[in-house]
Amino acid sequence: MSNIKDRQWFRITIFILAQPFVPPLGILPTIVHEAAHWLTAFLLGVPISEIKFGFHGINPGVTIPTSTPPEVLPYFFFSGGFISGTILLMIYVFYWIKQYRRHPSSGNWIMSMCVVFSIAIQFYLGILEGRYYQAYSAHINSLQLLMYIIIAFACHVVIFYLINRFREKRA
Repeated sequence: MSNIKDRQWFRITIFILAQPFVPPLGILPTIVHEAAHWLTAFLLGVPISEIKFGFHGINPGVTIPTSTPPEVLPYFFFSGGFISGTILLMIYVFYWIKQYRRHPSSGNWIMSMCVVFSIAIQFYLGILEGRYYQAYSAHINSLQLLMYIIIAFACHVVIFYLINRFREKRA
């Protein structure tokens, strides 16, 4: 019986770390996002001593010196959202879909849907940061973000519908 409780604890922990709605809890996307910026800057040749971590209001951020060559900047700015979105997508595909196939429940469906929303938000931020660089926050559009979330929700519904349909055909 304790094994089931351990599994539930693990599932809830993954959900708490990856969900985008309560900022202190959904810390995994933010950590991965900023770590991706830092690692990209390091791999592109920016000296470690010149990579700065700080806060822009309440949002954490990684900055690189203004002397960084312009051809490096797109890689640096695109990396955060795309790498964290890809990692969350892998968690979704390899954990949540598998979890739902084993134990179809509304709890698994809702928790995995929240992870899909987090994926959409990370890819949206990656596109904005890559396109507008440091001025991306001025271009955040709630209608565009809503569109990304609706598309992510539709994909989530279709994937889980197909899982259920495939299960019914096998049974």
